[in-house]
Amino acid sequence: MRDWLFAKQSKRLLLEALLGDPGRRWTRTELSIASGQHAKARMDLHLGPLLEARLIERQGNLYRLVPGQALSLTLHNLLTELGASLES
Repeated sequence: MRDWLFAKQSKRLLLEALLGDPGRRWTRTELSIASGQHAKARMDLHLGPLLEARLIERQGNLYRLVPGQALSLTLHNLLTELGASLES
C-alpha cells in the first residue's frame, strides 16, 4: 500500500473519488474515469492493492469503500493534509 499510494496521480485521484463519496458503488469504468484515465483502462494495478488492504470491496461488478474501515479515515486525513480536494 505504501508504494501504491504515492506512485501515480491517477491513484491519488482514485482515492479522492472513493473517499469523497464513501457510500457510492462504482463500476470499473466509473473508477477509470474518476482516476483521470480512459474508460477502458486496466484498473487491476489500481484496485488490486485496495482490495487486498480491504479498503474497498467488490460486489459483482461494483466497487465501494468498506464501511467503517479505519484506513479510510486515515487516508482521508492524509489527502486533506496534502491539499487534495475531497468532497465530504
